Amino acid sequence: SCKMRPALRKLQELMIVEGLEVQDCEYNFNGIPWTAAGGNVTLGSRVDMLFTDRNGDKVIFDFKWRQNKKKYVKFVEENTALQLSIYRYLAQQTFGKDVKVRVAYVVLPSVEIISADHFESAVAIVPQKIFVVDWRKVFYIYCQQ
Repeated sequence: SCKMRPALRKLQELMIVEGLEVQDCEYNFNGIPWTAAGGNVTLGSRVDMLFTDRNGDKVIFDFKWRQNKKKYVKFVEENTALQLSIYRYLAQQTFGKDVKVRVAYVVLPSVEIISADHFESAVAIVPQKIFVVDWRKVFYIYCQQ
């Protein structure tokens, strides 16, 4: 669609700047033990996109096609982004506790990262709490490569 092409271009630029390599789309985590629930309870989920960064760590993007990002900013700000927390837990259980895992909502078509984790191309909108993409910074870094 006419909105998708620019969004994909921005996502590609973001991936280059952040040093992200796609590991999988619609990656499935299945049958991960959920020790907090006790017994034989397992968790599973499908993440929109799983990356490996230049340090060998994992990055998970959950894409949201919305014009209004306030809801997701609020989730991150209030530490109630349950979906992202579950993704982080599943990744740590799957790839090991030594692997750093960053998780983020990515609002489309603007390709804005909303995360409590730090990203190179992001600026804090709530100091040390929430980061969003600064497209001027992405463009500058992209042009320098």
